[in-house]
Amino acid sequence: MCFSLFPTSCRHHLVYLSNHEPIRYGRVCLATGGVPRSFLPNNPLVVTLRDTESVVQFRSRLAGARRVLLVGNGGIATEVAYEIEDCQVVWVVKHENISVPFLDTTASYFLLQSRKSASRSTESQSTSTTDGKTAPLIQTLRYTLAERQHGGEPRLVPAEEANDTTTVPFGSALGPDWAQGLKFTGIMGEKGLARPLKLSSHYIVYKCQVVDTFTPEEFKNSGLVQVEADSEGNLLPEPVTDWPIYVRLTTGDVYGCDFIINATGVDANLGPETASGAYAFAKDNPTLKVYAVGDCAYAGWEPSPHWFQMRLWSQARQMAFQAAKSMFFHSQQIADVPQDFSFEIFSHVTFFFGFKVCIT
Repeated sequence: MCFSLFPTSCRHHLVYLSNHEPIRYGRVCLATGGVPRSFLPNNPLVVTLRDTESVVQFRSRLAGARRVLLVGNGGIATEVAYEIEDCQVVWVVKHENISVPFLDTTASYFLLQSRKSASRSTESQSTSTTDGKTAPLIQTLRYTLAERQHGGEPRLVPAEEANDTTTVPFGSALGPDWAQGLKFTGIMGEKGLARPLKLSSHYIVYKCQVVDTFTPEEFKNSGLVQVEADSEGNLLPEPVTDWPIYVRLTTGDVYGCDFIINATGVDANLGPETASGAYAFAKDNPTLKVYAVGDCAYAGWEPSPHWFQMRLWSQARQMAFQAAKSMFFHSQQIADVPQDFSFEIFSHVTFFFGFKVCIT
């Protein structure tokens, strides 16, 4: 049920539900998560990767795709660019190199060259049964939403027990092993369309963003010309003129694709009324007893020189521990809550392009 926290209601420790019914609280902790950043809202040809169910939709669409346009330069975008096979990827990044939030120029170049070398090795070994990717060991439990066998109420089940027929429209956010055990393949391999491009069928466009999109009819009447070749030759063996959507970038180039992948990150899932009550007044008046964790929270204190906030699962867990500790200390009338050491230095462990990456 929806709720609102107003500055005046916080002073009286009241939460108002969507039906305007007030509920008095002792302490309230907001864990409403994040929402994907708005990118061409309500466009059916834009797939936003946010939860487990959006990944199912993404895989289904990719099965019939020849080319996709990937927008974003964070962790999810980097993983998607690596996982997609048998489909051309036009990767649009607004920075000078990939994975800017995590990697510097040298590390990014290393990943790209390793991908290129692995692709060449795979092509030269036509009898090989492996795909050249390193499968990381899953060390976390993964869950998804499924309907009960008797009744329509959703329940959490282990991911390996779920199937496409039992899942419901909304699921949990993507965790650290979201792509493990899944195949993301298009149709280029089946039709013999794949050829070595930059990064094995991956074409990266740096320092640009999406400006406009066109339907096939709009593109035909615009007089624009799509990019069909680069310095290495044609992007595809034969020109394609029936793309479902065309995208114009800030560079002026236009690319046709089957659909767009939105991986531009998330914002706090809080309305303006809730945000003002939870943050602006909580900072000035600690007696409001309002706490926040995960993607909906932000670091309102002066951070350590070697720590910064990033909306990651690892930090969401650290914030949850800190919030629980704060609520307990405050319940014992202890105002000074020591910060966990995890807020002294930023650290994150993930997998990029098959490599285990430790970021500090």
